[in-house]
Amino acid sequence: ESLKMFNKAPIVGDILTSSDEEKIENLYKMLFSTIEERKKLFANYGGDYLTYSKKSDKKLPAIVVVINNYETYQELQEAFDEDLVVLTRDCVKYGVFFIITVTTPNGIRFKLKQNFNQEFVLNQNNEDDYVTILGSVNKTYPSKLFGRGIIKTDNVYEFQTALITEKDNINSYINDLCDKVPSNALKAPAIKVLPEVVTYDDVKESVGIPNQFVVGINKNTLAPELVDYTKDCVNLVTTMDITLAFKLIKPIINQLLYQEKHVVFINAEDYSIDEKYTSYVKYTDSSFDTIFGELEKFVSDNYALYVSNGNSKKGLVLPEPLVVLINGMSSFKNKLSDENKIKLDEFFQHANELGLVNFILFDSIENIRKLEIDSWYKTVVNTSNGIWVGNGINDQFSLKIVQKTKDIKGDIDDDFCIVLKRGKPSLVKILEEFDLKM
Repeated sequence: ESLKMFNKAPIVGDILTSSDEEKIENLYKMLFSTIEERKKLFANYGGDYLTYSKKSDKKLPAIVVVINNYETYQELQEAFDEDLVVLTRDCVKYGVFFIITVTTPNGIRFKLKQNFNQEFVLNQNNEDDYVTILGSVNKTYPSKLFGRGIIKTDNVYEFQTALITEKDNINSYINDLCDKVPSNALKAPAIKVLPEVVTYDDVKESVGIPNQFVVGINKNTLAPELVDYTKDCVNLVTTMDITLAFKLIKPIINQLLYQEKHVVFINAEDYSIDEKYTSYVKYTDSSFDTIFGELEKFVSDNYALYVSNGNSKKGLVLPEPLVVLINGMSSFKNKLSDENKIKLDEFFQHANELGLVNFILFDSIENIRKLEIDSWYKTVVNTSNGIWVGNGINDQFSLKIVQKTKDIKGDIDDDFCIVLKRGKPSLVKILEEFDLKM
């Protein structure tokens, strides 16, 4: 807590206390990620930070992590013991440095201690403690003065620490120094955490990337999680309770309109949507045969042209990119005429072959199972990709998970979803509704 006086200093990104569990976890993620990035970056420079700094035109800051009172930290954050050992083993090579303060001679385990090549030892209770920490010190001990200590390099040397100002004035002195820093000075980045509510402002830099929409913020990377809805003709959004999936509809529509897509929204469930959305999209919650007839004609006309051109897509003209959202696919199907139900198979298969339309289907997993027997579903739907909202993904087999992570083994809150890409799940906090950006 006492170190929080440094919070305004530009070289200080963040100050964490032992109770900041989420920030501590994210700090380790950030450090591991940074080291992996630097490994690749330094590959052509001998693989280390020092050589890169000397020979590269670009500069990277050194990252310094200070753990004050390691014994207390270790007692509360024991889960990260092995991570700290792994990080400190090679971190210096990549420009990451750790400073750890310990209050007892045996306060740090040997497995971790051996990763530190430099120890500054302040006055101890008895002379044997110096030997415990440094090994042989040739009977060189510091004078019994405040701030006096010894260091062992090629020999054993005595040193004296210094105060920046009078002891009683340290806090105000440091605060005054920090206040003198220009407001536009470059500041070390803070440790990211998941926001209580994910808003447009949290992801705005990723909104508008062509052919992708932001689902929310990835819990592990803390970066916006995007889905490329053009990779598959049909994109699934499913859940145990379809009402949980409703919260994704408006953010997705917003982003599609921002990208100037032509959006068709077929609402076959009991879901209310504001008029400001329906005025910008082609919307229906009742005339299902009519809207399907229009879509089917568009696909069949283009498919006929495609076949007459020798299976060439030349000449297939779409005024605007077309994305069709169907809320309640099973209900939509059931409300079609028998004739149109029969046409569904050919409609989806031709749409898939042409690549002119992308679909985003919302439905409960119970209703998705009913669709699995349909020919179009077996042919068109890629079950290794999709979005699952809330709890229960481990109790279903419709979406194919090839790698079960710890994130999906526990309970998942309703404001989180699992984004599945090639069978690999990512836990994502869902982007809440934001105002229409036109």
